[in-house]
Amino acid sequence: MKRVKAIILSLILILCLVIGSILFYIFLPSKTKELTNINYYVMSVGNANFTIVEKDFHAVLIDAGSGVDSTSENELKFAEIENSHSNRKSEQFFINNYQVSPKKKWTKAKTTSSKWAIDFMRNKAGIQYLDGIFISHKHSDHYDLVFEILKSYEQDKTKVVAPLEYDNLTTTIIKNAPNWNGKVDTKFSKKYNFLGGTFENLSSYSSNKTLKPLKERPWEDPNDTSQVIRFTADGNTVLVLGDLQNQGILRDDKFMKKVEEKQTALLIAAHHSSDNSATLKVAELIGHSKYTIFSTTMATSKWDKFSGGHKSMNPKPITEKLIKQFGNDAEFFVTGDLDSEFSKIPEKQTNSSFKWSSKTNKIEILNNTILDSIK
Repeated sequence: MKRVKAIILSLILILCLVIGSILFYIFLPSKTKELTNINYYVMSVGNANFTIVEKDFHAVLIDAGSGVDSTSENELKFAEIENSHSNRKSEQFFINNYQVSPKKKWTKAKTTSSKWAIDFMRNKAGIQYLDGIFISHKHSDHYDLVFEILKSYEQDKTKVVAPLEYDNLTTTIIKNAPNWNGKVDTKFSKKYNFLGGTFENLSSYSSNKTLKPLKERPWEDPNDTSQVIRFTADGNTVLVLGDLQNQGILRDDKFMKKVEEKQTALLIAAHHSSDNSATLKVAELIGHSKYTIFSTTMATSKWDKFSGGHKSMNPKPITEKLIKQFGNDAEFFVTGDLDSEFSKIPEKQTNSSFKWSSKTNKIEILNNTILDSIK
């Protein structure tokens, strides 16, 4: 009898240990894993964002948009239609400058722009497989290249990490690429695993008080819903701010605490250097960044077809303040035109795309720009 009781007690103990182990792993916070030996491309696309993380012929895109022609009317080719709920002045300003429908359809870039992007990915960056795409928020200058890129890589099981406003995104992708094998992720999670490492959506760490109204009414100001993406490779951290503004998520204590965890090697400035961008506040939180890239251009004749008509986009005022924060050893780059009188950014570090290596923590200047698509 004692032997039977001992066996039963042993079985109960083993069962408790198994259950305890399972619960431990379920509730244990997942650790972030560093990537290794990656190349990160910041493409020159006007007042827009298109960046590529590449490793061993695989890639993840963090936004894939192109600047819009400020001189022609309704030049975009529209995809699936959805109704707009917005009448805010900030949204109307966007509509007036980017010529998108007031119905806020998902839009496609011009065919020539998409062909240029795909050619670069396949033939210059050598990307054979597309593992994932982050769309920071629903403004066309951050996503309009996505549809043709997905069509070109439709055999891949690409995960598209959707912005908070995602209605009809899956339908639109499939309409454009009927054989697409991927899926749309609408969870707005804190962490995603790609390329053998962790990509964090820092916006998702914000308090429920901040996130709840954004999730319920993401169309009111899409910039405020921007996913802020962070990853670390070979000990060097990259922070991509989307169109984050100096309000909303940026003022959330939990978000700020998460941002200030790490200094960065490379900062992708917010909202194309606009006056209301989150860049300066984020700079205070991170303390230092070796490199800062502005994906922007002034509305010069050279860039008119991709400037969106934004005449106020000029990194000069922000850069002057960043130098005080980051120090004189910090370096700055601009994908488009800059005030020619501003000597803090050498001319060779403008009007270009850029390739950053995690292994060397150095930036290579590339000649490829979206202007090549109209030559």
